[in-house]
Amino acid sequence: MKFEFTPPKNQKIETDELIKELVSVAEKLGKSPTMAEYNSMGKYEVSVFCRRFGSWNTALLKANLAVNNKEWKEIELYSNIENVWIYLGKQPTRRDMDKEYSKISSGAYKRHFYTWTNALKSFVTYINDSENDNETIEKKFSPRILT
Repeated sequence: MKFEFTPPKNQKIETDELIKELVSVAEKLGKSPTMAEYNSMGKYEVSVFCRRFGSWNTALLKANLAVNNKEWKEIELYSNIENVWIYLGKQPTRRDMDKEYSKISSGAYKRHFYTWTNALKSFVTYINDSENDNETIEKKFSPRILT
């Protein structure tokens, strides 16, 4: 059995250590990590980077990494909310969108809808629209395989 020291969660992490860890994950991926990718592969929580540097993108820039600001289509944002909602079995929180089961981070929703609440209201209106009844967004917009 191998014993390893795990520092307490509230122990201060040096800025250089955070940058080194971020670069390490980027090297494994071969690109700048998204928040969701970092959460699934990284040593620390994304929130540590956001608190220390002010935002995820600022942390990427401090580590000399490219910023990932993809302009998501609204339908892609809705589809991701739906998938996370189904996965959790409940309405997702903004923080849920930064977990490994979400393909799109909360920042993308903030850029598109300005607030997480606006994103949820827009999604619920869309998904409950009579045209969308009985079909998930993913099913409706996925390529069809003809047999």
